[in-house]
Amino acid sequence: ITPVEFSLLYAMIEFPENYPESVIRNEIEDEDFNQYLYVKGKEKKGGESTSYEDDGTQPNNNDSQTATQQSEEEQRVSYGQLSALLALSAAKNPSTACPEQSGRDEAESDDQTLSVGETLCRKLLRTITRYADAHSLDRNNEIREFLDPIERRCAIRNEKAALQQLLPAYAGYTVSLLTGNPLPLLIGAAALSGPDPMMEENTNVHGFRGLGSRTGDMETAGLLDENEFDDD
Repeated sequence: ITPVEFSLLYAMIEFPENYPESVIRNEIEDEDFNQYLYVKGKEKKGGESTSYEDDGTQPNNNDSQTATQQSEEEQRVSYGQLSALLALSAAKNPSTACPEQSGRDEAESDDQTLSVGETLCRKLLRTITRYADAHSLDRNNEIREFLDPIERRCAIRNEKAALQQLLPAYAGYTVSLLTGNPLPLLIGAAALSGPDPMMEENTNVHGFRGLGSRTGDMETAGLLDENEFDDD
């Protein structure tokens, strides 16, 4: 298992202020995300483990070949590390690309219009759909398994952020009620009128869901979309 948090890309996404966006995007394109697909324990359909470690015996060549075939067919992959990486990007990276002034050709300029989160999401979706197609899995189910944890995490963070905004208002109201001084209430109310701290993250996650829906729907996806996600 290769922990994604030990990678250079993870550091780039966690501390985007230290790296130009173009450098982060290039690192995303160069990264092999298949190494972060954690393979869970493999079981036969009857629930019996295919592992030979419990009884201390070793399989013969035929058994080994059969077990290999079964493992290729029945093994499941967790997208947990990929989901965690994209969730981190949603929280840390802006939802729009920062303009960078330099001499680039037209193709490179088009790439610069994508935010770091969009670039990462596209590459991860490409990894997941290729795995799904190679193993005859349903694209929509696999993409949903990948994106659902990101949306749940975002919902929890929204609740915490809303609570943090409401607490000063409640505290100010209580103090004003006890003291008769309206100033604490006004200060607390000012916190409610401040900018939404979750706006960028919510925008990112909403965009990820849109990309996932378009990628998972092979029947209605246009040829341009299919080529966009299938070509390197």
